[in-house]
Amino acid sequence: KPIGGRSLPMVTDQVHKARQIFQGIHIVQTDNPQRRSTLYFGLEDMSNILLRKSHVRSRKIPVYDVGMRIVCVSDTHGLHRQLSLPDGDILVCTGDFTRRGRRAEVEEFDRWLSILPHKHKVIIAGNHDFLFEQDPAARDLIQHGTYLQDELCEKDGVCIYGSPWQPRFFDWAFNLDRGLPLRNIWAKIPSGIDILLTHGPPHGILDTTARG
Repeated sequence: KPIGGRSLPMVTDQVHKARQIFQGIHIVQTDNPQRRSTLYFGLEDMSNILLRKSHVRSRKIPVYDVGMRIVCVSDTHGLHRQLSLPDGDILVCTGDFTRRGRRAEVEEFDRWLSILPHKHKVIIAGNHDFLFEQDPAARDLIQHGTYLQDELCEKDGVCIYGSPWQPRFFDWAFNLDRGLPLRNIWAKIPSGIDILLTHGPPHGILDTTARG
């Protein structure tokens, strides 16, 4: 049932704003009735952008009662404690939670995760998080969340796949050349997932710099 008995269309500028802030979050359509639930994407201004996973076919998406609330953050670069996050069922962080990927920065980020109320926390690295590329054991520093690096997890029936890789950009972490190297990474993404987390945007959506 639409909130307040009325449908609120998802207008283009709202979609654009959501993608600007959380460009690493993608919804994958599913026809599995067991996984049909409403996902809440918590913007910092509490814009209540709601998506029905099983009917993501148009930009004009009605707002429905909340079934599961997912709060999304990215590119905090060590400033995560300055955030005021809404509560939710799942918190996802799509990378760059450190400035240079130092161990002390990762440990501080995990301490912050430990005090958050969200039942589940799912994290991927970004191009600033060098330690995770340099040392596979770095994932063990995330004690209060689930770190994904080209792998899948399931949280309360929602299947989430995460990958930190991006097209090569200077000498940052998790960079690969376009073409076969990146194609091999994306080929690992399984079918039937509900949420795909990456540190970069999907093709054609906010995927260019000011210089093109």
